[in-house]
Amino acid sequence: MARTKTSRWRLRLFGAVLLVALIAAGWGWWTVHHWRPAKSAYPVQGIEVGSEDGKVDWKAAKAIGASFAYLDASASAFARDPAFSQNLEDARAAKLQVGAVHSYDPCQPAEKQAANFMTVVARDPAMLPPALALDMLADDCPVKVTDAAC
Repeated sequence: MARTKTSRWRLRLFGAVLLVALIAAGWGWWTVHHWRPAKSAYPVQGIEVGSEDGKVDWKAAKAIGASFAYLDASASAFARDPAFSQNLEDARAAKLQVGAVHSYDPCQPAEKQAANFMTVVARDPAMLPPALALDMLADDCPVKVTDAAC
């Protein structure tokens, strides 16, 4: 009889610990996916969007406080974001300020990357200044790009 009570007690304890762990995991997931900086500390907030983010509900982004959007436009010397034009049109329709992002590749010549970016993004004084994303350093390039190679 004592053994049965002990195993029931352990089973209940295990169930309680499991329930607490599930609640903590759910709270953590919610916090990570819905976190944003406080409006009091950062009154101007926005988002960065690219084709890998899928279809964006721009009106919802505006409703939760985004005032601008930076859109992935190009990467390296040849890659272009296929969703850029549609995202640009939709973000403007939602009355967001819009800017374009180029993912810079230090392994490719800068002038080729600038040409790629300018092919994708038309000059428009209403747009925010262009932004660069740098995901790797030149130390990681298999072949170094030098001034002489350009």
